[in-house]
Amino acid sequence: MFSNRARKTILVLAALIVTACNLPAPAATPVSDPMATMVAATMQALTPLATPTAPVSAATPPPVTPTPTTGSVTGKTCFVRASVPDMNIYVQDTQSGAVFETFVPSGQQTYEIELPPGSYIAYAWLPDFSLGGLYSACPNGSGCSNHAPLPFAVAAGQTVTGVDLCDWYHGPFDVPYPPNYTSDATVGAISGTIYGYPGGADASLTIVAFNQGTHYWYYYQPAAGVRVYTIDNLPPGTYQVVAYDAGAHRGGTPPNVNVVAGQTVIADISNWSGSFPANPAP
Repeated sequence: MFSNRARKTILVLAALIVTACNLPAPAATPVSDPMATMVAATMQALTPLATPTAPVSAATPPPVTPTPTTGSVTGKTCFVRASVPDMNIYVQDTQSGAVFETFVPSGQQTYEIELPPGSYIAYAWLPDFSLGGLYSACPNGSGCSNHAPLPFAVAAGQTVTGVDLCDWYHGPFDVPYPPNYTSDATVGAISGTIYGYPGGADASLTIVAFNQGTHYWYYYQPAAGVRVYTIDNLPPGTYQVVAYDAGAHRGGTPPNVNVVAGQTVIADISNWSGSFPANPAP
């Protein structure tokens, strides 16, 4: 038998053993797995972030239409013959003299030019400046004597229509020349002596050159008694030259005086019995 002291010692040891059995097991030390770590990182990278909500913006204003700064003019290109030849069209500012130019090829029956706002006149010339046409109050040349260029106004954003270049039936100097026109390169002259005049020695004569193709005429009045003449600034073409006095005398050349640009052709007047047109000069 155990003594009382021994029994107490045994009971204390038994209690300690039971308490030790009921203690929780120590936590397991995690084992590091490199592959699992990489997979977890990849999945985290592939997970989409939350899309931020776009802030509400103000309504976009409509585009601003630019204010036009130019207008335009358009019209017909007419000619004295059935087909329209090559021609240059000039629209000239009546205040500044600025000229806007366009080329119209053979057969084209209309034109259009863009212009700044202003007041303008419009005219046309054949490339060799042998014949010119313009926009006037006499588009058809019949029953009308005012062949002056007719001004028209151009406003920004507008097109002026009906500026038809159809007046080809005027005198030679009614059509303006463009500012860059150089007459020496495009015109010629006729010069000659007057023989056999049946009137008085001191009579004054008027010399007229008729262009047989355009029906323009050009005239020169030498001093009384002078029997030589020169008519310059003539467009190339075929001419007849006629001398007139204040009475009924008319003398001239055949209508085969050929004028070439940059040259002076000699044509003497000696035929006083032929049939010649009436004097158109004032």
